[in-house]
Amino acid sequence: MRFRSISTRIFLCYLLAICLSTLVAGVSFYSLVRRYIEREAGLALAREAALFAQSLAKGSRRGHWLPLEHSSPMIFLFGGRPIESQYVVTDNQGSVVSATSPADFPIGSQLDEVLPPGPVLGQLSDRPITRYGRDIVAGLAAIPGSPESPGMVIVYTRRSVLQTLNIVFGKYLIQGFGIGALVAAGFTVYLTSRIVRPLSVLRDKVRELGRLNFAVGLDLGRNDEIGELAMAFDDMARRLSEHEEATRRFLHNTSHELKTPLMSIRGYAEGIRDGVFEGEEVAFALDVITSECQRLETQVDQLLYLGRLESSSERYEFAPLTLKDLAEGIVATLKGWSEKEGVTVDLDIPPHLTLVADRDKLGCLLRNLLGNAVRHAAKRIVVSARDNVAAGFTEIEVKDDGPGFSPEDLPNVFVPFYRGPDGEAGLGLAIVKAIAEGHGGWAVAENATGGGAVVRIGLSLNPGTRPGPNRLSRGGENPNDGRGNVAY
Repeated sequence: MRFRSISTRIFLCYLLAICLSTLVAGVSFYSLVRRYIEREAGLALAREAALFAQSLAKGSRRGHWLPLEHSSPMIFLFGGRPIESQYVVTDNQGSVVSATSPADFPIGSQLDEVLPPGPVLGQLSDRPITRYGRDIVAGLAAIPGSPESPGMVIVYTRRSVLQTLNIVFGKYLIQGFGIGALVAAGFTVYLTSRIVRPLSVLRDKVRELGRLNFAVGLDLGRNDEIGELAMAFDDMARRLSEHEEATRRFLHNTSHELKTPLMSIRGYAEGIRDGVFEGEEVAFALDVITSECQRLETQVDQLLYLGRLESSSERYEFAPLTLKDLAEGIVATLKGWSEKEGVTVDLDIPPHLTLVADRDKLGCLLRNLLGNAVRHAAKRIVVSARDNVAAGFTEIEVKDDGPGFSPEDLPNVFVPFYRGPDGEAGLGLAIVKAIAEGHGGWAVAENATGGGAVVRIGLSLNPGTRPGPNRLSRGGENPNDGRGNVAY
């Protein structure tokens, strides 16, 4: 058993608590038992005194009452055990006239330790009483009869005699608490194992997780906090597995997208070097190299920008802005391209709609959304917006009349460099999702009922309280998140 292990610490803490509680209970119980023994012994002595007083009164009436100097100590039973007691007889004034132990109470002495103050016999009446002295416990009873007869009987025993009973009860008490401590210690061992065993299993699973083995299902069959910890561990393992898969897919797509222009650049550069291209072909090859370099530069810039957006250190300059003014500016910059494609862009945004956002990043979001819509729309794009105060978001919707998303594309539209069966790879929608989350919001892609694609964005009305980016969800989760059309 290791001293620093949690099982040892729990066991020692429980054992210490049991010992302390046993000690406190034992001392308290022992004190109560001692008082109980003295009280019960006093009542028993009072009864003995009353019986002996009646016996003395009968003997006195017959004329053969005898002194007690040579009598033996009396024995009475208390709790099934014999207790030795001494007897003293006094006159009406409380002076000793006879005693079984003259050495303790000489003839003629006063029993100031046990006698009540005031008139002695007046307090006794016909009912015996109990007195507790410093060293003795006594029972007092008046002797019935004529005034000439002795007045009172005192039956007493030493506290040291009662201490023997205390010791006996103390032994029983120690035995009882010892058995209880052993039972409690056994229960502590069982309880400790119940707590520590799942933690040991969890430790082994964590080690497997550290070896990148994500298939570490942990079902402890418990409904307590340890069971909740196991469920949280399973959820973490699942998310890490999804993140690992998303990272592999991201690296694969990234390498493919970056490798394609590099291969083109290399091919044309080697052709120029080897003299394969001559005349106008050289100029064409140089134009291709320049174009591919620009495309490669754009992809690298977007990749770096996405990395910045997903970083918790990225700063957002939030300020009030009018959404319609910003959207009109973005539409104006894309007007030449949209007219060339034969696509019109309609804005359905209230002129008074104001939100708190980062102007540059929100402009990038709208450019990416409209650019993606222009590439796929047939003739028309509609951009609408409204405040959803109850939910705490400003919702922006971009809808086109194109073919919409295929079932294969829909769960992966926000995955970086995802390439569908007929789609183009890129980072545009991944950047849209990152910017929306940076504003404390969400991004959802779906197909419209009448056809066409719809991308809806939610921006928090109070983006200053936005959560940090969810790095585990970078392209690895369905944006709808299994909760309907909107993933709040």
